[in-house]
Amino acid sequence: MKKTQEEKNNSKKGCHEESTPTREKRSVLNALLIEDNPLIQQIHSKYLQKLHYLVKIASTQQQALEYAFYQRYDLIITDLGLCDNRSEAIITNLRQAPSVNPKTPLIVVTAYSGPALKSRCLRAGANEFIVKPLSYALLEVTLKKLIDPRFCL
Repeated sequence: MKKTQEEKNNSKKGCHEESTPTREKRSVLNALLIEDNPLIQQIHSKYLQKLHYLVKIASTQQQALEYAFYQRYDLIITDLGLCDNRSEAIITNLRQAPSVNPKTPLIVVTAYSGPALKSRCLRAGANEFIVKPLSYALLEVTLKKLIDPRFCL
């Protein structure tokens, strides 16, 4: 069976675009990275950019909540050890922000570990809990697991 011109064009589209009309088509996805360490900000930002995300960086919970209030994000990655909040409360606060879709993947990347903390974070609304260091390969695998499988990474 021959492909129509539209099918050919759709098959040539870049990652994160889909051909179904039920979802807004965009070539770039927005990510909110919440991290107070400048070096880790740079590393994680580069990883996300390689995966076609436009990254907005927040260094504090307050800044993250302000960004989340006014902008819709396709992905949120947060540290727990921020200077203005060292707990999983940031997850609950983000999930309550009006512009945050409840289905938006929220990944905790933290130096803190332990099954009790992981459990609290997942109950608060995180989709994934990763103990630092975060590698590009781990981020890619995690996103493939969390993001709509119709997207290519």
